[in-house]
Amino acid sequence: MWLLQRIIYLILLLSVSIYGLQFLKKLSVTFKYLLVLVVATFIFETLAVVLALTIRNTLIVYEVFSFIQASLFCVIYYNIFTIKIYKQIVWLLFLLTILIFLYDLIFLNLIESDINIITRSILFIALSLMLFRNWLLVPDKSEITKEPAFWMNTGVLFFFTVNILFWSIYSTDFFSKFHLNIVFRYLLYLSNLIFYFLIFVALKYQVKINYNEPT
Repeated sequence: MWLLQRIIYLILLLSVSIYGLQFLKKLSVTFKYLLVLVVATFIFETLAVVLALTIRNTLIVYEVFSFIQASLFCVIYYNIFTIKIYKQIVWLLFLLTILIFLYDLIFLNLIESDINIITRSILFIALSLMLFRNWLLVPDKSEITKEPAFWMNTGVLFFFTVNILFWSIYSTDFFSKFHLNIVFRYLLYLSNLIFYFLIFVALKYQVKINYNEPT
């Protein structure tokens, strides 16, 4: 079942990657970075499956990917923000991701800690909420749901909120007492699929905007 889930997930990532590459010239610089994130996710997740089936250790893959993911999201949000102070905050959050990554390398943290995952999730949620506030303070004349960034941002808020929920109670008595392991792992898996589907929607809207097609 695990392998089937991974295959479905990889097919989704590959499909979104192919779609984005097909319309690469129609994407803005910001959404080209988003496409790079999707392609990187596909590559690292594929590598993780291979390592899981062979040496049964995927830690280094996810450590490196976490840093790349955080870096790309910082670049993406920096380009989307229109408020100067928010752009400055992005730089501070980027420095934080570097410190977390270096800490893991220097101290050879061989176990992905709940704290690190939760910290990264808080970082992404903060970026997401800042962007929603940016739109409130500097409203755009266009309909918000037709903005590509809206769908990406919604996906970020949803996925990393689920991440915090999962990892916050993963090691608690509540989690084991009610045998929630399978339920929450399926929820985490589904949130991954929804997240990258919303990124696909964001890319599709970006392409439509450049084609001047009605949405």
